Amino acid sequence: MSGMRSSFVLKRHRTNNPHYDLIFNVGSGFKAWIFPNRLPSISGERALAIESEGAIDVSETEVRDEYGIGDTEVIDMGDCYINGIKESKIEFEANGNLLEGSFIFLVPGWGRFSKKRQWVLIKR
Repeated sequence: MSGMRSSFVLKRHRTNNPHYDLIFNVGSGFKAWIFPNRLPSISGERALAIESEGAIDVSETEVRDEYGIGDTEVIDMGDCYINGIKESKIEFEANGNLLEGSFIFLVPGWGRFSKKRQWVLIKR
């Protein structure tokens, strides 16, 4: 699975633990991550991302996830081009307003052993 066009939705999720949800449309399904703090915006910046499991409905306005239940607001959406997908590495280019540019998702060694697989998103 490499070199595919896709799309993404970035939501702000208002819960007791506010965070961001990034959802990719990958093939016939979705892949999602939770960002407890923020997304990287400048080259070299990194952000923690927690892989989200379970049913994903990008149109829902109230969502329950690992961080609680609360209203969501779409704050960005756009097209992306996924250059490569491996078990612990995803390279992509996003064309949104907030999520714009070249990025890489990596699973560091410590991220493989947590209950929810943890990733690091790096802006290139």
